Amino acid sequence: MALKQLQQVQYNFEQQLYQKLTLRQADIKLLMYLNSADQTLLELCRQTNLDMSTLSRQLKAMAQRDLVIKQAVQNDRRKRRFVITKLGRSKLNDFKSAMQDYEQAIFANWSAEEKQLLKVLLNRLITSSERLLTKKGG
Repeated sequence: MALKQLQQVQYNFEQQLYQKLTLRQADIKLLMYLNSADQTLLELCRQTNLDMSTLSRQLKAMAQRDLVIKQAVQNDRRKRRFVITKLGRSKLNDFKSAMQDYEQAIFANWSAEEKQLLKVLLNRLITSSERLLTKKGG
């Protein structure tokens, strides 16, 4: 129950942040992919596991909001690469910074030992959850 409640609080914070930055969750995910390297539609499809039409619509909407631009690939003018714009990079940095500030605020009054204990317990929880998942799947 506590995990579900924590998940809901995190979700609510992120929704407020998306609204403040006039972004959607999908925008942030794609900006993160493009922040590391410019990519073609096919490359993004492979990485995101989204179908071509869905991804194409999302990128078109992002281009209309000046978050990304399409550029021709030098050695093949028929191909297009998607490139993050200054505005897209700025919004992504604002998102990352706000998330980091949020995490720091949560743990501001926690001792180093408490943070370490939480990390150990969360890792155990993850391991136990993954073990259950592989048992059910196999």
